[in-house]
Amino acid sequence: MKKTSDIDVLRDICKEIETEGQVTGVHLTRLSSAFGSRFEKAWETVKDRRIKKYVFKPSGRVVWIVVGKGREYLVMPAADFCSCEDFYFQFD
Repeated sequence: MKKTSDIDVLRDICKEIETEGQVTGVHLTRLSSAFGSRFEKAWETVKDRRIKKYVFKPSGRVVWIVVGKGREYLVMPAADFCSCEDFYFQFD
């Protein structure tokens, strides 16, 4: 993967958010600094409630669906995978 440092930043911030139980302004600033307009678009998607979470039983596998403007995108965090075009351009 090309952007390992970005992934590390994201994982670190997500761990902090999980530990603190909330997203703070500091987290948002760090995410914006690391990912720029990509974060801004993603945050708008979250605020617009266009994220769906599916937990499959009995495996416990988690799959997220992001409802985009033209289609839906599959996100599998455990596999570091997203079906969006940005994923292919940013991480090879």
